[in-house]
Order: sequence, then structure tokens, then C-alpha cells
Amino acid sequence: MAITIAPGSSTVPTNPVPLVTVVSISNLKMLIPVPANSTYVSSSASGGTFPGSTALVGSNVVLTVPGPIPGGSTYTPPAVTINVTANAPGSVTSNYAGNSYANPGMTFTTTLKPAIGSNFNAATACYPSPSPTLTTTTVT
Repeated sequence: MAITIAPGSSTVPTNPVPLVTVVSISNLKMLIPVPANSTYVSSSASGGTFPGSTALVGSNVVLTVPGPIPGGSTYTPPAVTINVTANAPGSVTSNYAGNSYANPGMTFTTTLKPAIGSNFNAATACYPSPSPTLTTTTVT
């Protein structure tokens, strides 16, 4: 069965704090766990404002968008299609990974420009709280 997850559009902020400007974000990684009650077969990325790719890392499908995505711009990540085989009758439910900053569901590098000084990169991590259900399929 194919599960397609199409993230909505987002806007990269321009000035999240006074005297600092977001130049861009890059190396965006979104983690989507392989659903319980299923076995991973393959995955792919399609569409979106910026191209991306998928890979299985551990038990997560990782969508990577290299960027850079300019500060102040609105972008849509690629849709992710995960092909799985159901292991038994029941539900196959997908959601985003992550439950803390130590175990994030999304990471990226933010390039910042301070009012004084040179640009610098900041590792950024976030997670959904609570993690929304993205899809549910009943297997009979």
C-alpha cells in the first residue's frame, strides 16, 4: 500500500528576534516513522517548491531538502510517498517523528545575520506536540 504525506506550506521567518535576520534555512530533514503494523518497501519525494529526497534511516523515512530556502519566503516541502506492506489486519497509521528537542522530528541549519558582525549558522531542531495523525488505513 502507498501512503502519501503532503506537508503544507510554511514561511521562513525574516526577523525572529530583534537585530537578527534569517538569511536562509538549509539541510531540512523531516522524519516520518514507518507505521506500526507495516514493513517498509520504498519511498520517494515529489513536487514541492524545492526538490527533496527520501531515505530509510533506522525505522524512519527521512525527507531531506538541501535548500537553501531564503528567509521570508513561503515554501512547500515535497510530498512523501511511503510504500509499505501491511503485516496483519488492523490499522496502519502515520505521523511525524519526534517528542523532544533531544529526539526531534525536524532539523535544519539556519543561517543568521546579526545587526553587527558576520553571518553564522545555528543548528535548529523541533518536534510536533502533540504529533498529529497524518493518515490512517484500515487493513482487512
